[in-house]
Amino acid sequence: MTETVEVLEEETLEAIEKKMAALQIKKQAILDIKRKSVLAETRKTIALYGFTARELRLEEAEAVEKTEKPVKAIKTITYRNTKIGKEWDGELTQKGRKPDWIKEAVDNGSIEQYRVTA
Repeated sequence: MTETVEVLEEETLEAIEKKMAALQIKKQAILDIKRKSVLAETRKTIALYGFTARELRLEEAEAVEKTEKPVKAIKTITYRNTKIGKEWDGELTQKGRKPDWIKEAVDNGSIEQYRVTA
């Protein structure tokens, strides 16, 4: 037990973190090298046996990639009315229909109380 405590005292957490980071870099380098050789071997095998893209289902993978929906940006809430539980992400100067509670607040001059500040 005493030996374990001495070893732990010798190595600080910072030193361990540095070692772990160095090992991660080495791991990635090895994976990159192996990936290249595996890819080269796979290409040789595909050519040797004459596999088609259809047989390897590459067309299906491309179709999935094309049909994936892009990630939508999160809208920033500009105004919030906690009394009625409503939010609006628009701008007062924009064209188009505004929610009734926004129109009422603008008309009676109380719109600023609903503005959300960061």
